[in-house]
Amino acid sequence: MANILNIHVKILTEPTKFTVEQMVRATTRMYDTIGVTVRLVSTETLDIGQPELAYLNTIDTGGCKLSGRPAEEVIALSDFRNDADSKDIVLYICRTVKSDDGPLKGCGGAWPAGRPMAVIAKSAFRFTMAHEIGHVLGLKHKDNDLRLMTGNGTDIFNNPPPEPTFGEGEIETILESDLIR
Repeated sequence: MANILNIHVKILTEPTKFTVEQMVRATTRMYDTIGVTVRLVSTETLDIGQPELAYLNTIDTGGCKLSGRPAEEVIALSDFRNDADSKDIVLYICRTVKSDDGPLKGCGGAWPAGRPMAVIAKSAFRFTMAHEIGHVLGLKHKDNDLRLMTGNGTDIFNNPPPEPTFGEGEIETILESDLIR
């Protein structure tokens, strides 16, 4: 097996702390450590002047849980996949991401069937994209600040940046995901 993960980045609002390129590089480096090649298939700036898209720039993810029904706004945003395959992860960069519990840097929780996706706030950190992809692949938060999937936010990997890691069970979950080719 080749262990390839295809991603597409759809930009509603340009990121402010780290560029898309910096986030993709961090993500690629992270998944390379476990033998998964992250392949950026496309980057596209979406036209938030379209009424059906404008309101999704501040995305309400509801509970942002790994299981359950995705929020209505998440379902609506997933319509803008633009040629992404049903096994490709689409990462939408929005002005703000919020959940029932307040503001978030990202959410890779529930998404519509056949439309794997995550939303990322413009103020996200370098490893937020890699973290949210982990959720899409089935990983849960860990109470360990050395792990990518820490529940304490990915900003801890920035000043100075320790390299986050995956745990053994997490690697198995990733490699067994239907989204890995």
